[in-house]
Amino acid sequence: MKMVTVVNDDIDVWNYREVEWAIASRVQADRDVIVVPWMHTIPLDPSAKDSTTAKMGIDATKPFNIPPERYERSDGPKNIREKVEKEWDKYFA
Repeated sequence: MKMVTVVNDDIDVWNYREVEWAIASRVQADRDVIVVPWMHTIPLDPSAKDSTTAKMGIDATKPFNIPPERYERSDGPKNIREKVEKEWDKYFA
C-alpha cells in the first residue's frame, strides 16, 4: 500500500467525495501528513526507482482538542442545492 487516509466513522470510506471533504476540512499538511521515504516496493510500481518508493499517510480525523460540532457538514438550503445540481453542467461543462 502506497497511501493510506484515516477518517472518522462519520465518513463513508467508499465515497471518494466524503473522503476528499474530510481531507479538505480536517487536514493541515504540516501536522497531518507523514511521508516515509525509501520504502521497498514491488516492481509493478511504475513510479518506483530501484524498487524503492515513498509511502504517505494522511490523518483526516477530527482533532481531539476542537469541539466536534465544528466539523459537522452543512449542505446549505435544499432549494439552492437542487438548483446548483440541476445547472451544474452549465457552469462546469
